[in-house]
Amino acid sequence: MEVRKSLLALRDPALQSIYAAAADNRRLGAFGSLTSDEARINALWAEELALAKAHPTLFAPVRDAACHEAVMWYVHHLSKSAKAEAHDLLTLPRLPLQIHVFNHELIDAGSAHAKVAGHYQQGLGCVDCHSSHPDKPGNKMHHNWPKELEYTATGFGPFPFWDAGGPGCSSCNVSIGDGIHGAPLRVQYSAAKNSETLMHSKCSLKAFGGPGTWEDRVPCNHLFTPSGEAFIYIPHEPLKTDPNPSWCCKSYAAKSTAFGTGVPPNDWFKMMTYKGIAKEYTGAFYKGPIKQYVLNAPFSFWYYTTGHNPSFGSAELPIEQGEGCRVPQSHPPKEPCTDGLPVTLYHDYDTSHFVNRTWTAADFTVPAICLGKEVKACAAPGSGGPDSKYHGILTMGARLSGVKNVEN
Repeated sequence: MEVRKSLLALRDPALQSIYAAAADNRRLGAFGSLTSDEARINALWAEELALAKAHPTLFAPVRDAACHEAVMWYVHHLSKSAKAEAHDLLTLPRLPLQIHVFNHELIDAGSAHAKVAGHYQQGLGCVDCHSSHPDKPGNKMHHNWPKELEYTATGFGPFPFWDAGGPGCSSCNVSIGDGIHGAPLRVQYSAAKNSETLMHSKCSLKAFGGPGTWEDRVPCNHLFTPSGEAFIYIPHEPLKTDPNPSWCCKSYAAKSTAFGTGVPPNDWFKMMTYKGIAKEYTGAFYKGPIKQYVLNAPFSFWYYTTGHNPSFGSAELPIEQGEGCRVPQSHPPKEPCTDGLPVTLYHDYDTSHFVNRTWTAADFTVPAICLGKEVKACAAPGSGGPDSKYHGILTMGARLSGVKNVEN
């Protein structure tokens, strides 16, 4: 509770005003109630503590919701200078890996269990977005991807978009404006084999003891395996797989419970909300009207498509996907988020190369260098494994569709 009190004192009220005006899920609240009144928040905390003491079986979900709440406040309610001050004063909690399930049909309204369940669901809002297994359709417009495919794209934003310093990426070059023009990306995807390789042409792995700086970047591949393990390795040729790379690190431990195991399903975007058609869109490969799918909780995610795509029957042709602090307009350039949290990332699909493929297990072979005992750790946000420095809160894309793994 003391951590949350300190964060409440350090918060920037202007940010709460923005979230409140937009009815954004990042609004302040406590114990299941949305409010920015500090006296009310303190009273809710007192009620929360009393219930946890009176009902020991409820202590774990109360504690875990408080951890989610504290990290959300740090990320979304503190200015850059306040974050620096908090860094010197506080130790943020790790985000829990366990999900508590409440049977609402058996809970009496107004009971302690009902209050805790409501509080927990509110605190868990970030997990609802940063999960690789969306199970509640947010729209009936989406069309599934093929089970196996290959696509190319132009990616914008840093890769990796994290370092070992905790939430965010203090060492990243997060610019996506003039002078940072985007770079080619190639992806091998198989929902059938629960595997995926994202091949980046420009990466900086200096933060993890690897090659490449933001000024002199190198190609790297991010390989996701059926066990849930994932690795970043340096191929000898850009945008190609390589069984004998020169360097490797582990980004996800096996069976990471933070995001589930393996790659996202081919209907991952069903959780998003359909927002209609934008008549004007200009991207790297396409100009014209687009369908818009968005998700705003707690970060903003967007996915743009064309209409009917004859190549895949009823499927739509992907145009763009990204994430950041806000959904951009369809045609103006994107901008980095304030204070770099979250990191703005997006890529434009090459509309001439989104094609069916039949992959074999050999197409996703883990290089021997990645399986050695000396393999370096480059634990990604949310990896939840023993190599992770923290339980990350960023971001949905890579564990949802691989899209967040884009580079300058």
